[in-house]
Amino acid sequence: MADISKNIFQFCKHWTSDKLFRTDFIRSKNLRFQNSMKSNDVYFIYNSLCYAKAITIIRKRLIIKTNDYKNTLFINMNEETDYLFLAIDKIKLNLEKNGLFKLVKESFFKWVLSLFIIYLKTSDQETKIKIYKILHKKFNQWDNFNNYPKTSNIYSALYYIKHQKVFPTINIAYYTNQKLFNQCLVSILSLLINSEYENINIIVLYNNITQKDIRKLNEFKKIRYFTFEAIYTKEKEFNIYPLDIKLKKEIFYKYSLADMFKNIDKIIYIDSDTII
Repeated sequence: MADISKNIFQFCKHWTSDKLFRTDFIRSKNLRFQNSMKSNDVYFIYNSLCYAKAITIIRKRLIIKTNDYKNTLFINMNEETDYLFLAIDKIKLNLEKNGLFKLVKESFFKWVLSLFIIYLKTSDQETKIKIYKILHKKFNQWDNFNNYPKTSNIYSALYYIKHQKVFPTINIAYYTNQKLFNQCLVSILSLLINSEYENINIIVLYNNITQKDIRKLNEFKKIRYFTFEAIYTKEKEFNIYPLDIKLKKEIFYKYSLADMFKNIDKIIYIDSDTII
């Protein structure tokens, strides 16, 4: 492990399904999973890697992994952070107790920040604030990350964390109808997956919404948290597609009840079939 101590938390993921351990190694180090509902594999894997004298990669496909996201425990990202912080705390305490933490400190803090940048991207505002506070209180190691280019997305994310600033909100407006709504969902999904660390607020304006449509949209919150406004109208303009920018603005300000968005400075308009 000493040879890769500066990258021990980066060279592989924390799940157990693609790893093999010697039984005598596990017993000699008294390695156990945490007694918690989630993130218990995080504690087991990273402690094991830090204790290991040798790590070997087998370049053969020995398993086939399937993902059943409907029944997995890893659904509520906001709840997940509580368990993850418990695992991180226990890893740090255990490595300090056994005299290993100084050796892996740089890799550890780099892992913690990169991990929670991901969680900041997917969490609601309340959880974001909680993560800000914990990162500053327990993991205040910002000087380790000054080498990122200032134009990079990760530098931008670290800047907001370091200065405890709330990520900016990007307002995206879609004009669609029932016929084009599935295309609209594809576009929204691509937006949520591929955009960076901003808060996303989606505004959907169309003339024949259903509860089934709303449920489809809400399912996307399992992938990434976002807010959305649905504005209903049955005006004939919605039969015109594609809509030019001037008409989009006229429809939006006529039927969106401008008071709903009086605090919004900018709105980005995206056609229903646009992939981000």
